[in-house]
Amino acid sequence: MKTEDLIHQLEGELRPVQRLLPPWRRAAIWLACGVMYVAGVATVAWVRRGALGVESDALYLLQQAALALTGVLAALAAFASVIPGTTNRARSALVAPIGLMIAVLLWGTVRDLQQFGTVGIGRETDWPCVVSITFGGLALWGLAGAMLRRGAVLEPRLTAVLAGVAAVSLANVEACVSRVHAFTATVIVWHGATAALVMIGFMALGPWVLRRLREEPQV
Repeated sequence: MKTEDLIHQLEGELRPVQRLLPPWRRAAIWLACGVMYVAGVATVAWVRRGALGVESDALYLLQQAALALTGVLAALAAFASVIPGTTNRARSALVAPIGLMIAVLLWGTVRDLQQFGTVGIGRETDWPCVVSITFGGLALWGLAGAMLRRGAVLEPRLTAVLAGVAAVSLANVEACVSRVHAFTATVIVWHGATAALVMIGFMALGPWVLRRLREEPQV
């Protein structure tokens, strides 16, 4: 093939490239979908049972605030990670809400021990939350993955983990809002174990899901 013919062929195959929105705007779109998911599931739970697991307790509110902030920062970090040269301060800021959440859960466990004389391990099961966190997290992570693939996924495993943290955080909010938990240890054991297993799956699937398929021109 002559050089001139190759040039004309490449010109004919050119497609206009649409610039991606800034990471914070793309994260905001994903978070809006996540909020709608949480609200939708909570509404269904309220219609079915006539009550939700929402409490006015300070520890409960702090836990949900920490989960929500973790989801927001992880989403920002994930979408920033696929834009080369973008400063990713949200990734470092994740330490604060995660640390707050751990402290709140430990505080709640100590309080349960003082009030009830037990931390409640083995007193209640939480299979509904296991199901909702698993499938809710998977759905939100899949949506994030579809959006993230449009960027330059240079570190697919890291991007997958960040998106997973965001998805699992919102799914945990939904689980805590939709169902009453008698003991803090229930959240630690059941939610924590489910989140850990789901995150392992995200780490394994991340490079495959986020891989961008590129077609090279045939010469």
